[in-house]
Amino acid sequence: MPAALDAVAVRHGMRPGEVTLALVRARPAAVAPITGATGLEPLEGLIRATRLRLSARDMATFDAAGAAEAP
Repeated sequence: MPAALDAVAVRHGMRPGEVTLALVRARPAAVAPITGATGLEPLEGLIRATRLRLSARDMATFDAAGAAEAP
């Protein structure tokens, strides 16, 4: 999955952690991310993550990565 996160992050000009938060938001479940910012730069990254809308292509990238890692 790290390679998929990197690929989608590059596609959107974002950091992998920001894409991870967007992915959690795109696949709601019984999981709620707990985030924290220790400065302005991390806070700006969290805000960017809330604005990212993952495309069907992005989701397919994650699905393919998950299928490859399945036992």
